[in-house]
Amino acid sequence: MSKPAGPSLRILYIAESYPPEYGGGAAVATRDVCHALANRGHTVRVLCIEDREAPPYTVRSDDDGPVGVRRVNLPYFRSV
Repeated sequence: MSKPAGPSLRILYIAESYPPEYGGGAAVATRDVCHALANRGHTVRVLCIEDREAPPYTVRSDDDGPVGVRRVNLPYFRSV
């Protein structure tokens, strides 16, 4: 990881799913951009939704390498 030339940024991406569940260009590009920014030393977080066996609005946290991911359970919003 390199240090940013200027001040370190704190970046939040909001995405339907992360990492992408399909090979669409925009979804894959979002993951690539997140990783590129994190590898330059910026703090990158992603907020997305998921459908799992848990109470609605439960938040699950995990990491995709250097990118922090927060998943909000919205079982009535979409089905996988």
